[in-house]
Amino acid sequence: MNTAITTITPDSIGLIATYQCTAQCIDCCFQCSPKRTQRLSLEQMKHIIDESIAQFPTIKIVIITGGECFTLGEDLYAIIRHIHSKQLKVRIVTNGYWASSMERSRQTIERLIAEGLNEINFSTGDCHQQWVPLDFVINGMIAALENNIYTVVNVETHDCF
Repeated sequence: MNTAITTITPDSIGLIATYQCTAQCIDCCFQCSPKRTQRLSLEQMKHIIDESIAQFPTIKIVIITGGECFTLGEDLYAIIRHIHSKQLKVRIVTNGYWASSMERSRQTIERLIAEGLNEINFSTGDCHQQWVPLDFVINGMIAALENNIYTVVNVETHDCF
């Protein structure tokens, strides 16, 4: 009988902050949609992060996902600022609906950086493009890359219609 204790040393937290999304993709793993309004409050998010890093000091990055994290409004910027204040990296996952122009994309990325964002992950593909034009994702990617933000693009492809 092996009685060794396994130590858990996670290096990331995936924070599902909301189930609300600007899209309603049929293949969404969380079944997010504009109709779903469930979300964590700013205080709940802070508590989860603070408790997680107290229990697991090995955590280095927090990934804010959902739904669409930009539906959090000002709370998105506040939670990025809070995470950054803990000396952790911050990544957001977004469909890019907010990047409707290069000017808006650059302004948004600059504000995210000012609050402490380190990484951005765009989700796109066949189903997403029914809701968010690929040009928006490209705008956001360009603005992020212009500002040396680590950028990832996830592309799903299959018959969505």
